[in-house]
Amino acid sequence: MESSKARYWHRGGAVIPSARVLIQNDAFKTEVTVDDKGRFEANVPPGVYRLTTNKVRGFAIYKRKIRVRPGETISLDIVPKLVLAELDCVLTVTGRP
Repeated sequence: MESSKARYWHRGGAVIPSARVLIQNDAFKTEVTVDDKGRFEANVPPGVYRLTTNKVRGFAIYKRKIRVRPGETISLDIVPKLVLAELDCVLTVTGRP
């Protein structure tokens, strides 16, 4: 089996731990969990796959196609978009108008 290695983080540079990543095609399917350093690794047969992350609070689901060739190890950076509408925000105004 070939391997796929990746790091799951957002544009601010912080990792997004505990996310789940699904890698699948018509013949193969595996799901892995991102570790506390934002990394995961999956061993998959050569082929073309759909890579999908689960919904993580504050971030959009990330989807992309990947191709794994025989004998190849691929490395990816997964950078999902922020979804600000889902973040808890508190605005404090002090002073006079």
